[in-house]
Amino acid sequence: MKTAADTGHTSGLGKSIKEYLELNEYVVCGFSRSTGYDLRDYSTVTLMLEQVNDADLFVNCAKPDYAQSQILYRIVKSGFKGIILNIE
Repeated sequence: MKTAADTGHTSGLGKSIKEYLELNEYVVCGFSRSTGYDLRDYSTVTLMLEQVNDADLFVNCAKPDYAQSQILYRIVKSGFKGIILNIE
């Protein structure tokens, strides 16, 4: 089973990527305010990163404030072993 985490899963390109991955047998976990994750909050990002550590793919489409660059920096620094797709 392939797994993916997606920070932009509720609209736009992130939503399309989520739908594509699900059609291609990925289990996708979305992280946003709609799923209880305010990605502008440092401690919430910490919680998210702990949960995505074993994912095969991390899609970073978060757009609130500086969240996208902060998430990218922190996931790279964490030693994440999967593929990172960062969409600006």
